[in-house]
Amino acid sequence: YNGTDLEAESHASAVDELNQLTARALHEVGSNGVEFLVEGLSVLVVSVLMLQGIRKEKTSYILPWVIVSILTTLANFITFMLRVASPSSVSVGKIFGAVFYFSLSSYFILSVHSYHQILKIRKKKVITFLDHEFQGGEGNWY
Repeated sequence: YNGTDLEAESHASAVDELNQLTARALHEVGSNGVEFLVEGLSVLVVSVLMLQGIRKEKTSYILPWVIVSILTTLANFITFMLRVASPSSVSVGKIFGAVFYFSLSSYFILSVHSYHQILKIRKKKVITFLDHEFQGGEGNWY
C-alpha cells in the first residue's frame, strides 16, 4: 500500500460512517416528527372543538380539551422532573420558566373546566325547570 491508498480507504470509511449516522438521525427524526405531527394535530382538533363548545355552549365539545391539556401538562411535568433529577444541572431561568408554564397551564385548565361545570349546572337547571313546567300540574314551580 502506498499513502494514497491508505488515505482513500480512511476517507471511504469516514464517508460510510457519516452516511450511517445521517441515515440513523433521519430515521430518528422521522419517527419523532410523526409523533409531533400527531400530537400537534390532536391538540388543534380538541382546541377547535373547545372553541366551538364555548360558542355553542356544548359541554361535550369542551371536555376533550380539558383531558388532553391535563395529559400534556402531566407529561411535561414528568419530563421536567426527570431533567431536574438528572446529573446535569438545570438553570434557574429554566426552573422559573417551567414554574410559570405549569402555573399558566393549570390556570387555563381550571378556568375551562369551571366553565364546563357552569354549563352543566345551567343545563340541568333548564331541564329541571322544563320538566316541572310541562308536567301538567300547577306550573308555579319557579
